[in-house]
Amino acid sequence: MALIYEKGTNYNEKGGKMDDKMFDDLKDLRFTMTNKMQEILTHLLFLKQALENEKLSFRERKLMQKEFDNLLKSFRKEFQVNNPVQVQIMRSYLNIK
Repeated sequence: MALIYEKGTNYNEKGGKMDDKMFDDLKDLRFTMTNKMQEILTHLLFLKQALENEKLSFRERKLMQKEFDNLLKSFRKEFQVNNPVQVQIMRSYLNIK
């Protein structure tokens, strides 16, 4: 999920508009990044680049995509476990209508 901030044009994933005050509240959040999360992220970036740039057979692409999806789930789980308060705050802002 990407959240791109441009002054006055912020929208969350559900189309709710974020004003500058909301963004100011969120920009001060600090997230914990463990060594395990860094390793997973490195593998995700490698796989993403390989999936986009390499000429792969259907089978190779399918296996890589499955590994990417599993790593992404692992990263999300680790992120939520290590940042429970921050995740709750982000969820409350992203559910604005």
